[in-house]
Amino acid sequence: MLRLPRRAFEALFDEVRRAGSWVRELARSDGSARRTLAQTLKATGAAILAWWIAAEALELTMPYVAPLVAMIMVRDTVYWSILSGLQQVAAVAIGLTFAYGALALTESTTAALALALPLTLLIGRSYRLDDQGIYAPFAALFLLTLNQPEQEYLRWRLLETVLGAGIGTLVNLSVLPPVHIGKGKSHRRHVAASTAGILRDLAAGLREGFGREWALEWVTRASELDDRISNLRATLREGRRSLWLNPRWPYRRHGDAVDSDFHAADRLSLAAESVQTITDILGNASRDDMPDHALGREFAERYARFLDLLADAIPDAVFGEYDPSMSQEVMSAFGELEAVLDGVVDRVPDAEMRGALLLAARQLLHDLAE
Repeated sequence: MLRLPRRAFEALFDEVRRAGSWVRELARSDGSARRTLAQTLKATGAAILAWWIAAEALELTMPYVAPLVAMIMVRDTVYWSILSGLQQVAAVAIGLTFAYGALALTESTTAALALALPLTLLIGRSYRLDDQGIYAPFAALFLLTLNQPEQEYLRWRLLETVLGAGIGTLVNLSVLPPVHIGKGKSHRRHVAASTAGILRDLAAGLREGFGREWALEWVTRASELDDRISNLRATLREGRRSLWLNPRWPYRRHGDAVDSDFHAADRLSLAAESVQTITDILGNASRDDMPDHALGREFAERYARFLDLLADAIPDAVFGEYDPSMSQEVMSAFGELEAVLDGVVDRVPDAEMRGALLLAARQLLHDLAE
């Protein structure tokens, strides 16, 4: 009896668990699972409609292109459906033209493949054709290998491409056109929560005392904020594109909300830089060969309180809802830090370390309050 290793069972269990989570997520109106299901059904309907028109209405002998293109054209946004449709038609037209010309020139299928495929592959990698460029060599390959270089074949294949692209785009445009604004907002909350979490852990470490291992972990987590913010911006760009040419959620009505999300991402990026500066300073302070690295109990306690207050303020500040009372409390805590620093100006190593932390704190406060 074949015995599967334990890891295989664990992997299978994880896949089943993910499938169950996906099914449960269907109950959420704003969940990605419901959007994915809607796009899947739309693509299926577009392919069936394109097949019926090509096979029944036009009575084509091999109507495989139209349903394939229609299915592919149900993209994540209306804008991408329209753009991809135009790119698809251009790529297929280029592939058919090059294949027909190469065969007419060489009068040999093998020689025509050797001539047409490199050219269409190079053209297909053009950024102007994006991910649809691969269909240029596909079209050339099908024409040549099926040995149907007649002009009628070219006309019908090109017509099927236009038909499929038009049907897929029309279905995506008219039936629940996709919108991805909610993904950006939830992603923004997650990044803000991650930033606040680092500040709270920094505060706890300052109160309890920290070593090299803790400090390095803070540095790593802070550096990961760059990737999180980069992913956030990519998500926001996707959300903005989902409003372009969207009749359900036009950009002129909802563009301001997306612009505010980008502004929040900018604030988070600036805040992340200040958090990284703080973790770098504390990381250097934890080095065994760093002289006089102790910050002093009073300064550490007040700096920890300041970081805790900022952590509480970050979610609201990122969403443009900075509480004035919270702002006063944060400023008061910052003033207490400055007062502690004034008392150590005669001790250069202490003053340098605390001064660097104070400058980073001031910059973080400015990033959130502007």
